[in-house]
Amino acid sequence: MQAMKHNFDFERCSDENPFLIPEGYFEEFNKKIGKIIAHPRHPSLTERLRQYRYVAAAAAAVLILVAGAFFVEDYFHTPQSEQQRAKVADYNDSINQILIDETSESLIEDYVIAEAN
Repeated sequence: MQAMKHNFDFERCSDENPFLIPEGYFEEFNKKIGKIIAHPRHPSLTERLRQYRYVAAAAAAVLILVAGAFFVEDYFHTPQSEQQRAKVADYNDSINQILIDETSESLIEDYVIAEAN
């Protein structure tokens, strides 16, 4: 990397400070700060309520999400009616009975032998 060359001559610089502070700046500054501290500004009702709007909106969003989660869980995990449960139980019983009736001991032995080979 190449070093930068500076052609600035510090010898020609003046010892004077080029920055000036206006007359009475610090006295006026102290007075202004004193007034602000002595008479703080009171926000209006709308300004005070504005911050609570965001909190209320966030709380409403969370409430809607939680309520939605409970609704979805209830919807998909609601117990079936007695009639629906009876139909499912009858169907399962009939399938089990068919499997029991159609399966003989010789079929089981044949299956075990076939799996062993």
